[in-house]
Amino acid sequence: MPFGQPALSLAAQLQRRAERSGAPAELADLPVCDGGGPEGVSEIGAALFSLVARARAAGLDPEMELRAAARSYRDQVQRWAEKQSGDPA
Repeated sequence: MPFGQPALSLAAQLQRRAERSGAPAELADLPVCDGGGPEGVSEIGAALFSLVARARAAGLDPEMELRAAARSYRDQVQRWAEKQSGDPA
């Protein structure tokens, strides 16, 4: 599995493969280590990995969900910027 791919896709693919091999879902609950050392990950990293697992469990594609959220954020920022400039478009 290429580790050079985007992290969100990599996490989803690793989780899919683990699931197919019969690994327990609890393995996606990663240990948190303040320093992000070899035995754990940062709290943010663990939360992101967990969100990928939650999306998959809900039958959602985490990549597509994040892209939709990014587009929504972009649109909100554009609307905000238009209001700031007084542009009615």
